Amino acid sequence: YIRAETLNEKALDWMTAQGGDFFCWIHYMDPHGPYQPPKDLQREVAGTVHSKRALRKIWRRAANEPESITETERQVLIDMHDADIRYLDRHIGILFSRLEEAGVLDETVVGFTADHGQTFGEEGRYTQPRYLFESLINVPGAFWGPNVPTGQFEQQVRTVDIVPTLLSAFDYEPVDSVNGEPLQPILWGDEE
Repeated sequence: YIRAETLNEKALDWMTAQGGDFFCWIHYMDPHGPYQPPKDLQREVAGTVHSKRALRKIWRRAANEPESITETERQVLIDMHDADIRYLDRHIGILFSRLEEAGVLDETVVGFTADHGQTFGEEGRYTQPRYLFESLINVPGAFWGPNVPTGQFEQQVRTVDIVPTLLSAFDYEPVDSVNGEPLQPILWGDEE
């Protein structure tokens, strides 16, 4: 996986080269297993540091032999996932700072979501198995930027709806190959 720090640099270089409007999708992998956050964040969250080898070993066993994971190991997985989330949060903050320094943050719409949730022993599973558990499909989502109203969606929203929603919000016509439905009437407050 490319860590958030490196991915941000690549994304910022690409955005700078665009010289105008752009759509950039950044898929961060840091809060994915095997969880291997930086040592300072391991210490901050769990009060201890684990080797990459030890973390990989626990994660593989959790994925392949979930019944063998002890409560202590389960807590290690949760703590390391939390530490990876803190690492990602730190670097998203840096990305926002860099966009602000470039003078484009105030005219940029940013969307956040997750491609899936995680399980930590729920239903006897760990990591992100291919099941439709609530912990895997109920993920956060938010939009921020100019003219984005505050509020909450009242119905189910699918990640496949993000791109057509953004295209519609900026008066671009989605091409036939774009799946999903624009959520414009809900998200942007327009009448149907």
